Amino acid sequence: MAFCRLENNRLRIFWGDDQPPPSALPDEEMVMDGMCVDVEEGREGCVFVRRSMHVKTEGDRLLAMRNMDQFTQWLQRLQASAYFRLVPGAQAPRSNLKTMVLQTLEIVNASALFKQMSLVVSLANPSSGQLLYTLQDMALPAPTEKARMRFNLWVELPVPHEEGAAVFFEVRHVKNGKAQTKYWTSLACADMQEGGSALTVFKAPCEYALARQRRQPKQSSRLDITLTA
Repeated sequence: MAFCRLENNRLRIFWGDDQPPPSALPDEEMVMDGMCVDVEEGREGCVFVRRSMHVKTEGDRLLAMRNMDQFTQWLQRLQASAYFRLVPGAQAPRSNLKTMVLQTLEIVNASALFKQMSLVVSLANPSSGQLLYTLQDMALPAPTEKARMRFNLWVELPVPHEEGAAVFFEVRHVKNGKAQTKYWTSLACADMQEGGSALTVFKAPCEYALARQRRQPKQSSRLDITLTA
């Protein structure tokens, strides 16, 4: 069970049965700009909120309304907040790119055979350093050699279109029971072009704020991706 608040273009979710006080921090927050919102077919009183109609992402949510008297009102409010960026003048024209295919990740001369590795794909604002949401969190197979770790990914993700944002790719592993970022790379939404790209992989730390970034390349390590319309 959860309690939701919709404030401008942000859906704030509080887990639990009780209504939280106005000053409470949400357990989860969704930026609604550009979201796909509609009635879930075959499930009464349910509304889906998705980042793409083409592929599923970790941030997709299905909202089941307890009060059916407010169902239509909530559906209209959610759709209105999602359509904000479609209003003329609200943002620059949207790119026609739809899909981002993560192909291969290659780490050269790693310092160790890391345990419980994963690749986390997120969207953040490089100006403020604010993490907006996570697109994907995928487990990577255990590496067998440090000299050249090669992971065949072949994962499709929707292309985000948030103005001024960038996609961050973090290679994480578990150390002393805690996940930490070891390598990373990024791609600004404004720089996305159709076709293939080889993104240079950098050493940690990963900073979302551009002003604090220290881009130290990890030798010939790279992430290969393809963007399609």
